[in-house]
Amino acid sequence: MNKISVIIPVYNAEKTLRRCLDSVFSQTYKNIEVLCIDDGSGDRSLEILKEYAAHESRLTVIKKAHGGVSAARNAGLLKMHGDFVQFTDADDYMEPDMLESLLKMLLEADADIAVCNYTHPSLENTLGNRILDFSNPQTYYEYYQNTFACHIPWNKLYRRDILVRMFDEELAFCEDGLFSLENMARARRLISTDRVLYHYCVLPPDTDPEELSCINKIANAPNFWETGETYWYLLRGMKEKFDRAVDRGFTGSGVEEELKAERIFDFLLWEILILGTIGVDENGLKLEVYHILSEPDFMKSLLIKERYGLQRKPFFGAKLKAEADEFTEECLCALKNDARVEGSRYKKLLALFSERFLEPNGRPLDPKDYAVRAYLRLHPELFKNESEMYGAARMESLAAV
Repeated sequence: MNKISVIIPVYNAEKTLRRCLDSVFSQTYKNIEVLCIDDGSGDRSLEILKEYAAHESRLTVIKKAHGGVSAARNAGLLKMHGDFVQFTDADDYMEPDMLESLLKMLLEADADIAVCNYTHPSLENTLGNRILDFSNPQTYYEYYQNTFACHIPWNKLYRRDILVRMFDEELAFCEDGLFSLENMARARRLISTDRVLYHYCVLPPDTDPEELSCINKIANAPNFWETGETYWYLLRGMKEKFDRAVDRGFTGSGVEEELKAERIFDFLLWEILILGTIGVDENGLKLEVYHILSEPDFMKSLLIKERYGLQRKPFFGAKLKAEADEFTEECLCALKNDARVEGSRYKKLLALFSERFLEPNGRPLDPKDYAVRAYLRLHPELFKNESEMYGAARMESLAAV
């Protein structure tokens, strides 16, 4: 019988740990091992783990000096014995049938990764109910564009054999995105469901700063906008690591440049979405958006869109600043009113960006690129033309995302 290893990093999680463990040990799928790595907690977390271990034989407690979430997950990977792996955070919890459902999906589709939907105050998974076949390398790009279906580890069940790279212990931000990029190269097939099976819990603002997630720690730093450590710039600083991962896993695939550029593009929109939902200073966010839009790396990321039929509008200087300010205001208004396109705030922001900053360049509009899909939704007359040009199968793909 297939064994699932559940790896849980634990650091000062005494307030939420019982809820997490109860959700794991009440899973309908019973053949699991649970590896809890106490990462040098200073509270009662280790006591709670020992209490559970006394009556739960499936629990293994690993104690180590504080080294961060990546080191903790790696410690679990080195000790696990399962055929499949799931990563859970100690302040989150699962639906009772999460593991059973994902394993059933994965085995029936002969897939290497199963992905589920989740609750989160700002991040979204819009992949839906799909099977992705990576024998066509273009599918890697389609999947990678769906940032928070791909980027995070805790909404997935992995076949252990495909995890050839560990978490990068040098990173404290986007280490999960690098892990996902490096390990999806070995996957043959992926299956996803829009069922919500995982609940990601964000601690309230008055929480001890040491217990906050990395995203909230960054956003709560004094003089956030002046630190040079906003989300987009932190990610841009990791570009060499991400590019090396692409070179290792995807050379010859034909989508190398798309993979290298995508996070530089989409993290602008995700930064607006995340910061907009936690209520940061509007003027600071406007300045941030203008700076990112002016960055050579961001402008280079837009060159990829030209392959799919869209190009950047020629905005520079004062005109670019005015457009950036208006765009940011539109985004914040959309988030405030919870305006959604097919249930997705990210799609709404992508549509706003595509309409304001992109235009057709004369090439066929190819909806394999998500910005093109967003643009086509706003221009039904082009949608009709694309339907004639690409056929029913392509339009079904467009409607699915």
